[in-house]
Parts: sequence; C-alpha cells; structure tokens
Amino acid sequence: MNAVDTAETQHPTPPKPVKSSAPKKRDRSPGPKVYKKKGAGFLIRWRYKDPRTGKTEEIKRKAQASTITGARQEARALEIEVLDSLTRDPAVPEPDAPRVIPTVAGFFAEFEAIMKAENKARSTWSGRASYWRNHVAPSLGTVRLDKVTEAHYATLLRHCDEAGLAPGTKRGVIAAFHRGLIVAKRLRYLSVVPEPPQVKVPEAIPVAYTPDESNALVDAGEGEVFTTADLAMLYCGLHGGMRRGEVCGLRGEDFKESEGGCLVVTVCRAVKIGGEVAETKSGKARTIALTHDASDAVRDHLATLGNPRGWLFPTTRSRRGTRGALPDRPVQGGAYDRCVRRLCAAAGVPYEGTHKSRKTAATALAKAGRGAWQIAGFLGHSGIDMAKVYVDRENAQDPDAPAAIAAYSGPRRARQR
Repeated sequence: MNAVDTAETQHPTPPKPVKSSAPKKRDRSPGPKVYKKKGAGFLIRWRYKDPRTGKTEEIKRKAQASTITGARQEARALEIEVLDSLTRDPAVPEPDAPRVIPTVAGFFAEFEAIMKAENKARSTWSGRASYWRNHVAPSLGTVRLDKVTEAHYATLLRHCDEAGLAPGTKRGVIAAFHRGLIVAKRLRYLSVVPEPPQVKVPEAIPVAYTPDESNALVDAGEGEVFTTADLAMLYCGLHGGMRRGEVCGLRGEDFKESEGGCLVVTVCRAVKIGGEVAETKSGKARTIALTHDASDAVRDHLATLGNPRGWLFPTTRSRRGTRGALPDRPVQGGAYDRCVRRLCAAAGVPYEGTHKSRKTAATALAKAGRGAWQIAGFLGHSGIDMAKVYVDRENAQDPDAPAAIAAYSGPRRARQR
C-alpha cells in the first residue's frame, strides 16, 4: 500500500450531499410579501380572503421605496389600509353594543400602552407622557375624542402660557397631543385629526436678570447663611452660562489656570434626571473662561474639598437617606434648583427657574457686541438659531467673554471670605 492509499484510508473523501426532492417551504404568513425584482426595485404582492364574498383577492403593486425596509413599510401600510376598508364596509355587521368613545384623560392609559409598545427600549415616550400627564390631561381631560377640534389647540396653548412654558416646550406639548389624536384615529375614535398650530419662537430677547438683580444674588450668596458651594453654583450659571446638568457634572480636574489669572473650565458632561452622568446636550465639549469673581468663588470651594480633582459638588445624601459625604456621586439638578431658589428668596428677586442665569450670560454677551456664532459657542448650542434671538450676526463684534460678563454685572467686588 503506497502513501496515497494510506492517506485515503485514514481520511476518506466525504460523500456529496444529496439534494432533497421535497419542495421548499413557502412563507405562509397572512400579510403581504415583498419580492426583489429582476431589474431594480421591489414588488409587493398579497393574497387575502375577502370576508364579504369569501373569495381570494390578489394585489400586485410596485413599491415606491428603493430599499427593502421602505418596501416592507409600504406593505404594512397597504395591509392596514385594506383591513381598515374591509372593517368599515357597511356589508360587515356591526356589534350590537354601541362603542364607547373615551375622553382625552381616559384615552391616556390606552395611548401610553401603545406608545410604550412601539418605542420599546427607546426613551422617546418619556417626554410625551409627561406632556400628556402635566398639560394635556388637566386642560382637555373632560373632552371626548370625537369632539376635538382646532379650538382645543388654542385652549391647550393658553394652559401652556399660564404654566409659563418655553416655546420649545409648547411645541412638544402640541406635538404630543397631535400624536395622540393620530393614534386615536387609527383606533377609529375620531374620523378627522385637526391640524396643529405653528408655535413660533419669539423675536424678543428672553428675560434675564438685571445688573442690580445679579449683584443682589451675589451679595446674598456671600453672606454667612450660604456655603462656598452655593456661591460657586451661582457663578457657574450666572457667569459661565452653563445648563443645570452641566453645573452638577463639573469636576475639579476640569478647571485650569490661565495667564490672565482666571480659571478656564472644560464643560464635557452633564448629570441627567435620575443621577445618570452623560455627555452634554450638544454632544460636544467646550472650553470657556470664567470671570475673576467666578474664578475666586470656585477656588474657595475647591479648597474645602477633600479631593480637589473629584466632583465639584459631591452629594451629601445617600440613596437611603443617611448623611455623609459621597464624593463618588455628583448632586442632581434638584440641588441646583433649591440653591437658586434660596438665593432669590434671600435677595428679594423673583425665582423663575435656573435657566434664567444662563439667559443672563447670553444677554451680557449680546449687549457687549458678541455675535450669534460666538454666543452659540459660549453656550454650547449645536446651531445659531437660538443665539439669533439675542443678537444679529451681521452686527457682531468679538470682545473677550469674561470681560463682557464682568462689565455687565459692574466693577469687580472685594472678596468677603
């Protein structure tokens, strides 16, 4: 026996698989099918049984979409359209019991279940749920769905105005209500969905603290009642133009000394609702220079921390309510809200949210001649649409940002600490 025979004996050649003569299994699902055409495009084909005549009908249609995903969506829309027409046909007998049309408040539970099933793991429903629960249900809760008209949008907008909502939040409330009406039409609770109104952004500059109110807040923060953390929080929002979550997400390692004697901070994270630490709203880090007053307040607070490179505002309360410093977790936005609220009460300034401090920084830059592009970069906006509210880009200059904010609030004050 030679070497070739030995190799074939030890490692025999596997036999070729025998093709099965059984027919391939066909897709027996009741919905429409999508097929790839020989040239280009897709074909939608559906065979269904008409409950009125008992005959099998067939639909062939060329898909308008150029992708398989779009063709499947068209097939699903075709199925809904055909089934809806068969259900609404007079030949189909209606149930004996009349259908009960729910009110707007009563429809919320059904709408919430549908939206959670459609969004699944995504968090897009959380905002719409809060809009329905806090604004739609209190203002239009007793209205039946089949009685909703365009006039009810005006009622909802008046409720939003009384609640003091921003234009962007108003648009979210209107969009959430309109989305609910679309789902209600799909469930045949109403026949026509009224068109929502357009909520425009006001052209006037948003309300900000006046120079006297800014100085009153700082004077109150430098009193003995408040801590260095309270004053540092105030300055980060008032002179740094940071959002609430960005203030809470600052760390000591984010601050660097500059040649001018002030601190430069890199804003790269934010604390979300629930304590989750994530990136900023725009998804990009930005570097801004603080004023001398804000730099001194941050230095005073860093000197009181055990870990100067850790969280700038560590939480002092654990999840179970026991006291004790926990430097591995930052405070949440509620701590910043309470701080600004107490400072406003001590200074005799009306409290209108923490975002007013951010508007004050933008107003100071606009009055100093900064353009929309510079304001958008300082505030961390992804575009200039919101910055255009403060100043026209064509008439912009480019002075130093810390000097502009310091000039808005008045001369530099003497430190009391």
